[in-house]
Amino acid sequence: MKKLLLPIDGTKRSLQTIDWVLNNYNAKEVSVTLMMVADSMDVFEMKDKATSAQDYMMRTMKHDAQALINKGFDVSFDTEYGQAGDQIVKYAKKEAFDAIIMTKSTKEGWFSTIGSVTANVVKYASTLVMIIPETK
Repeated sequence: MKKLLLPIDGTKRSLQTIDWVLNNYNAKEVSVTLMMVADSMDVFEMKDKATSAQDYMMRTMKHDAQALINKGFDVSFDTEYGQAGDQIVKYAKKEAFDAIIMTKSTKEGWFSTIGSVTANVVKYASTLVMIIPETK
Protein backbone atom coordinates (compact mmCIF):
# COMPACT_ATOMS: atom_id res chain seq x y z
CA MET A 1 0.00 0.00 0.00
CA LYS A 2 1.37 3.42 -0.99
CA LYS A 3 1.57 6.17 1.61
CA LEU A 4 0.43 9.65 0.55
CA LEU A 5 1.03 12.86 2.51
CA LEU A 6 -1.40 15.74 1.93
CA PRO A 7 -0.23 18.92 3.65
CA ILE A 8 -3.24 21.21 4.01
CA ASP A 9 -3.69 24.67 5.43
CA GLY A 10 -7.48 24.82 5.56
CA THR A 11 -7.86 26.84 2.36
CA LYS A 12 -10.17 25.65 -0.42
CA ARG A 13 -7.11 25.51 -2.67
CA SER A 14 -5.21 23.10 -0.44
CA LEU A 15 -8.27 20.86 -0.08
CA GLN A 16 -8.30 20.21 -3.82
CA THR A 17 -5.65 17.56 -3.19
CA ILE A 18 -8.34 15.51 -1.44
CA ASP A 19 -10.56 15.64 -4.53
CA TRP A 20 -7.58 14.71 -6.69
CA VAL A 21 -6.83 11.65 -4.55
CA LEU A 22 -10.50 10.62 -4.65
CA ASN A 23 -10.48 10.83 -8.46
CA ASN A 24 -7.11 9.14 -9.05
CA TYR A 25 -6.65 6.45 -6.41
CA ASN A 26 -8.54 3.47 -5.09
CA ALA A 27 -8.99 3.27 -1.32
CA LYS A 28 -7.37 -0.17 -1.33
CA GLU A 29 -4.20 1.18 -3.01
CA VAL A 30 -3.18 3.99 -0.66
CA SER A 31 -3.22 5.27 2.87
CA VAL A 32 -3.54 9.02 3.28
CA THR A 33 -2.15 11.29 5.97
CA LEU A 34 -3.43 14.84 6.27
CA MET A 35 -0.95 17.19 7.89
CA MET A 36 -1.23 20.76 9.15
CA VAL A 37 1.66 22.90 10.32
CA ALA A 38 1.28 25.88 12.65
CA ASP A 39 3.89 28.62 12.78
CA SER A 40 6.41 28.37 15.56
CA MET A 41 5.39 30.01 18.78
CA ASP A 42 7.67 31.19 21.51
CA VAL A 43 7.61 29.32 24.82
CA PHE A 44 5.10 31.64 26.50
CA GLU A 45 2.69 31.67 23.58
CA MET A 46 2.97 27.91 23.14
CA LYS A 47 1.90 27.22 26.70
CA ASP A 48 -1.36 29.11 26.19
CA LYS A 49 -2.10 28.43 22.53
CA ALA A 50 -0.69 25.00 21.69
CA THR A 51 -3.67 23.03 22.94
CA SER A 52 -6.20 25.22 21.18
CA ALA A 53 -4.11 25.24 17.98
CA GLN A 54 -3.78 21.46 18.13
CA ASP A 55 -7.52 21.03 18.69
CA TYR A 56 -8.36 23.43 15.85
CA MET A 57 -6.03 21.68 13.40
CA MET A 58 -7.35 18.22 14.29
CA ARG A 59 -11.00 19.32 14.00
CA THR A 60 -10.27 20.97 10.65
CA MET A 61 -8.50 17.93 9.22
CA LYS A 62 -11.13 15.46 10.44
CA HIS A 63 -13.85 17.58 8.86
CA ASP A 64 -11.90 17.93 5.60
CA ALA A 65 -11.17 14.19 5.43
CA GLN A 66 -14.81 13.04 5.53
CA ALA A 67 -15.02 12.45 1.77
CA LEU A 68 -11.94 10.19 1.94
CA ILE A 69 -13.24 8.33 4.98
CA ASN A 70 -16.67 7.89 3.39
CA LYS A 71 -15.01 6.26 0.35
CA GLY A 72 -13.12 3.81 2.57
CA PHE A 73 -9.67 5.40 2.55
CA ASP A 74 -7.37 4.74 5.49
CA VAL A 75 -6.83 8.29 6.78
CA SER A 76 -4.56 9.50 9.57
CA PHE A 77 -3.70 12.95 10.84
CA ASP A 78 -0.65 14.80 12.11
CA THR A 79 0.11 18.30 13.31
CA GLU A 80 3.48 19.95 13.59
CA TYR A 81 4.83 23.33 14.67
CA GLY A 82 7.45 25.33 12.80
CA GLN A 83 8.22 26.44 9.26
CA ALA A 84 5.74 24.58 7.06
CA GLY A 85 8.08 23.53 4.25
CA ASP A 86 10.76 22.26 6.61
CA GLN A 87 8.28 20.35 8.76
CA ILE A 88 6.62 18.72 5.74
CA VAL A 89 9.98 17.54 4.35
CA LYS A 90 11.14 16.29 7.76
CA TYR A 91 7.89 14.41 8.45
CA ALA A 92 7.74 12.89 4.95
CA LYS A 93 11.25 11.52 5.33
CA LYS A 94 10.70 10.24 8.88
CA GLU A 95 7.49 8.41 7.94
CA ALA A 96 8.77 7.20 4.52
CA PHE A 97 5.91 8.54 2.40
CA ASP A 98 5.77 7.47 -1.24
CA ALA A 99 4.48 10.88 -2.36
CA ILE A 100 3.62 14.34 -1.12
CA ILE A 101 0.64 15.88 -2.91
CA MET A 102 0.24 19.67 -2.85
CA THR A 103 -1.56 22.33 -4.88
CA LYS A 104 -0.20 25.04 -7.14
CA SER A 105 -1.74 28.48 -7.26
CA THR A 106 -3.10 29.70 -10.60
CA LYS A 107 -2.51 33.38 -9.94
CA GLU A 108 -1.90 35.27 -13.16
CA GLY A 109 1.04 37.32 -14.36
CA TRP A 110 4.21 37.47 -12.33
CA PHE A 111 2.56 35.53 -9.55
CA SER A 112 1.97 32.37 -11.59
CA THR A 113 4.56 30.44 -9.66
CA ILE A 114 4.28 27.82 -6.98
CA GLY A 115 4.12 29.09 -3.44
CA SER A 116 7.16 29.32 -1.21
CA VAL A 117 6.13 26.32 0.91
CA THR A 118 5.62 24.14 -2.17
CA ALA A 119 8.91 25.36 -3.66
CA ASN A 120 10.70 24.46 -0.44
CA VAL A 121 9.16 20.98 -0.40
CA VAL A 122 10.02 20.36 -4.07
CA LYS A 123 13.60 21.46 -3.48
CA TYR A 124 14.31 19.45 -0.34
CA ALA A 125 11.99 16.42 -0.29
CA SER A 126 13.58 13.04 -0.84
CA THR A 127 10.35 11.58 -2.22
CA LEU A 128 8.03 12.27 -5.13
CA VAL A 129 6.20 15.62 -4.91
CA MET A 130 3.04 15.96 -6.99
CA ILE A 131 1.81 19.50 -7.63
CA ILE A 132 -1.87 19.69 -8.49
CA PRO A 133 -3.05 22.81 -10.37
CA GLU A 134 -5.67 24.85 -8.57
CA THR A 135 -9.12 24.53 -10.11
CA LYS A 136 -11.49 27.46 -9.98
